[in-house]
Amino acid sequence: MLRFTQSWFSRLFLLSAMATDASEAAPPSSQPEVSVDAAARQPIPNVPNDGRSALLMIEFVNEWLAPEGKLRRLIEDEHQFSQSQEAAKLALAAARQAGMPVIHATLQMSSDYRELGRARFGLRGAIQKAGTWQKQDSGWQFHGPYAPLENEFVVSGRAGASAFSASDLDNYLRGQGITRLYLAGYATHVCIESTLRAAHDLGYEPIVLSDATAAFTDQQQQHVLNEVVHHFGWAMPARVFVDSIDLRRSF
Repeated sequence: MLRFTQSWFSRLFLLSAMATDASEAAPPSSQPEVSVDAAARQPIPNVPNDGRSALLMIEFVNEWLAPEGKLRRLIEDEHQFSQSQEAAKLALAAARQAGMPVIHATLQMSSDYRELGRARFGLRGAIQKAGTWQKQDSGWQFHGPYAPLENEFVVSGRAGASAFSASDLDNYLRGQGITRLYLAGYATHVCIESTLRAAHDLGYEPIVLSDATAAFTDQQQQHVLNEVVHHFGWAMPARVFVDSIDLRRSF
């Protein structure tokens, strides 16, 4: 019994010594440690514009753009907001000229807000308190130069911050074979960000047109563009978007 025990301990000691020697001799890993944040920052994939892309215009409506709009008064950074309207016009005109599908999203709620359920907090509570998006008002209607053309798809059934929330958007995109979405609209830190996240989780490639969106403040805008977007998609200025589709024009 003693001989067996000594033999067992001898083998165990030998294996331990071999493992120690191997670990000491192994060279340090040549792979640099990459943070999750850095890994998420990837270049925009070079996917040909072969009919798989669409421009999604979110809430270019009276509630934001008309002088009397209930949400218009929330804008503190007037320069950013004005710039976003001009950049969106540029992107919209280019998409239409190139034949890219254009999609429009607004919100329409019943007077009792039954679409929002019983929730009375967060955005759902704020909408009801402000009295926005009611069907009988004109706030939800598309504004002037951003109004949909007859052949452009208008999202219906939407009942949340994301353009996908309870709507027919996902079904439409899959039916059309669209995999990439360029996002423009309001507000960057609410509906644009919510749509960006949802699009990512549903398997789409969302790209925020950085100057064709606006938040209430520049701080909110920069936070989303610099700290959030790269986890779920990409961002590019409207001019880069216009130049890329002008070069390809293969929709």
